[in-house]
Amino acid sequence: MPPGAKPRRGPAARSPAAPSQPAPGYGRVLTCLRVRPALTDEEGGVDSVALQCDQSTAKVWALGSAGGEEEAPRQFAFDQLLEQQQGQTDLYEAVGAPAVNAAMAGGVGCVLCYGAQGAGKWYSMNCERVGQEGLLPRVNMVLFAGRGSAMPAPGEVAHAERSSAPGDRKLRVEVAYLMLTREQQLCDLLAGQHVTLNTDLSSDPLRSAAWHSVDSPAAVLRLMARGDTNKPRATDAAAAPRACHTVVAYRLTQEDGTCGTLLLATLADADAVINDGLQEP
Repeated sequence: MPPGAKPRRGPAARSPAAPSQPAPGYGRVLTCLRVRPALTDEEGGVDSVALQCDQSTAKVWALGSAGGEEEAPRQFAFDQLLEQQQGQTDLYEAVGAPAVNAAMAGGVGCVLCYGAQGAGKWYSMNCERVGQEGLLPRVNMVLFAGRGSAMPAPGEVAHAERSSAPGDRKLRVEVAYLMLTREQQLCDLLAGQHVTLNTDLSSDPLRSAAWHSVDSPAAVLRLMARGDTNKPRATDAAAAPRACHTVVAYRLTQEDGTCGTLLLATLADADAVINDGLQEP
């Protein structure tokens, strides 16, 4: 969340993660709050003191004022807390690895990335800068390197690509790319423009999605780039894309037939959702 911003009551957390060993009937969403540092053009690059964090208890106190009057601190509790000094590796170990492990065990692992514009959703999920890789690039490298937790070191990237050849892989990876619009339509971005999936409660939209077999991290990114061309084009300052949720879905099938699902979802900017009427303030 941006420095100085006040956490909202409700879905204020960044990335829930599934348990490492999925259990029947497991339904509790785990929350992880990530506090990003100030950017150089924000408050002179000085970190805000609007939040006070207690790492040992994963509690946060929001400080602030309204209408010129001081407000009493508000307390928020999370399952995990990542402060400004904690990096992308910490994020992956906190929420990415448990989700991958759940899917590899034949369950469902899901990470939801939520926050206002500028909160750091893209950086946390999609950043590809060397040494600062986000959740999606790290998940891709882990899956195709045959690992269950750690991010391959830079020198191991080439080996990870070679080991993902169809004849060598012990894990079959398929990818689907979906978008939920402001009209509550679930679009299949890999099936073409305006292709929607059934979202009735009695249906499983993932079953009818266009799944594509992939053999490398680069193949996943190529599919996403193709899917991005099927997103609606905004007519006013990119308002439409900001009000859409996107989901990268992985179907992981192992040699023994174990099949799990991994979902990496980036939710629409919280402020765009509210301003577009999808959620009451």
